[in-house]
Amino acid sequence: MPLGASIVYGQGSSSGNGFRSTLLSTLLTRSPNITFTGTIPHGNMSNNLCEAYPGKTISEVAALSLQDVSNLQPDWILVHLGTNDCVQGSEPAAAVERLKDFLGELRKHAPRAGVLVSTLVVNLRVGVCVDQFNGELKGIGMEGVEVVDMCRVRKEDIGRDGTHPTDGGYETMAGVWAEALGDRLGRRRVEWVG
Repeated sequence: MPLGASIVYGQGSSSGNGFRSTLLSTLLTRSPNITFTGTIPHGNMSNNLCEAYPGKTISEVAALSLQDVSNLQPDWILVHLGTNDCVQGSEPAAAVERLKDFLGELRKHAPRAGVLVSTLVVNLRVGVCVDQFNGELKGIGMEGVEVVDMCRVRKEDIGRDGTHPTDGGYETMAGVWAEALGDRLGRRRVEWVG
């Protein structure tokens, strides 16, 4: 389940798929039974479901998505979330605390799911906040949650709006997610404890 806001939704990409189409194509070469799940269809790919809410903050996405996560019970949840908190002037450490609370709730609502949360992609509008947010996020140390570093997405990979990746930036994101999932796809799901 790709989960987040407009970047997960694919805003700014020519297809509307963002990173999801390339990621799915890559994952299908490793495991032919993979599908994306969520309640929001977006993009021109056939399996275009996600749980992505453009313009929403961490707290807003949490309120909108937790019941869907509980109903759908995904095997893996890929989270990229927090840019809108920075855009709205949130203090980075407080935003990471809200994200940490949300990640804990995700684990309660889908206890057998693996959770990967990525650092935010570089931002040309609120870069200082994003950098501080990412620094805080890298140290969260939650059982059952792994942090994925999106530092390979560079300033030149960001579109004219200063926030959303270009098609090339989304391709880079897909590669990072695919590497992070790695051989985890073949593992049997486990009940996270703690």
